Amino acid sequence: GALPLLLRDLPRIMAGDAVPVPLIPHVRTVSLSQRVRARIEGTYAIDAHQTASMRFITPSLAQFGEAHLIPTSDTTFFSPESYSDVIVRLNPDNTIDGLDWRYQGRSVVYRRAPAPSVDSLQKHYP
Repeated sequence: GALPLLLRDLPRIMAGDAVPVPLIPHVRTVSLSQRVRARIEGTYAIDAHQTASMRFITPSLAQFGEAHLIPTSDTTFFSPESYSDVIVRLNPDNTIDGLDWRYQGRSVVYRRAPAPSVDSLQKHYP
């Protein structure tokens, strides 16, 4: 998380301005049940060319692409690499719509990619 903050403040540091010391977040980690982990794991995409897979390394640590995510509840995570919050977005029927990556007032949504069907796999791999 320090690198993005340093890059953000570097112009002010180079100009000789005083820069407040960033607050280091204190994250309360939770362990997710196998059922919750299985529900969240899968592939997510911004578009057809930018996808990432979510998988759990342990009940209290996930990997999303190259980033690590620490669960703070059944539907929220913290990214220590970017000091970002990641929220699991739910549809009205309680299925997962995607992951909302929130960083410095911005939001990037990775939509849940549908799992390939048997029919689509058989077309490509007869």
